[in-house]
Amino acid sequence: LPALALAAAWLFMREPPAHEPRGGGADSRPVAARTGAHAQAMWRLFRAPGVGWLTLSYSLQGYVGYIFIFWFYLYLVQVRHFSLVQGAVWSSLPWVLSALSIPAGGWVSDRLVRTGLGPVWGRRLVPIAGMGGAGIFISIGAHTSAAWLAAVALAVATALVLSVEGPFWTTAAALAGSRSATGGAIMNTGCNIGGLVSPVLTPVLGEAFGWEPALHVAAGLSVVAALVWLRITPAAPSQAP
Repeated sequence: LPALALAAAWLFMREPPAHEPRGGGADSRPVAARTGAHAQAMWRLFRAPGVGWLTLSYSLQGYVGYIFIFWFYLYLVQVRHFSLVQGAVWSSLPWVLSALSIPAGGWVSDRLVRTGLGPVWGRRLVPIAGMGGAGIFISIGAHTSAAWLAAVALAVATALVLSVEGPFWTTAAALAGSRSATGGAIMNTGCNIGGLVSPVLTPVLGEAFGWEPALHVAAGLSVVAALVWLRITPAAPSQAP
């Protein structure tokens, strides 16, 4: 409720004098009077080549990633029957691995761009490999009868899902050009929509069909997120709009 009240207050904010436009006086209209133009600009950016596909892929990445944020510990304890302490230890493993995989994914992508692949495949390969590999490891973790192997496989899957953050955000900035903040916001909204759906839908699927099929759905969406990158053509910074 406080967040909604603050959001409503922003509709009546006015630009301070320090932000006076170069061509004349400051626009003193409430922000609400300018939202139509802003919405049209965001819609045009969303329809720009690659931005919509990038948002779709990041939405699916968010769907997969948020499962582990909200449900991994409970899955280990309730489904794989780890003790509370064991579940706590094993559920920390994805984040230890992700602390390494996130910067590593960005570094590898930059190296691929600089060593001859260029901005297109240099940016594509890490998300394709990361999200595709995550799908494989999620399916392994869902299917195996060995609890420890399930914990390891799903931890590796989480690290792979998050290893793609650098290429996603770099590509969003390149595709959006001078409107990179808006482009990143559009893409991140998609991620959080996926993150809104999966923590609710996954346990429903688990209750109805079992946790293995529920995780296989996430694995399939992870592979789809990887394949969507074949429709994304990242631009070099000098070529960005």
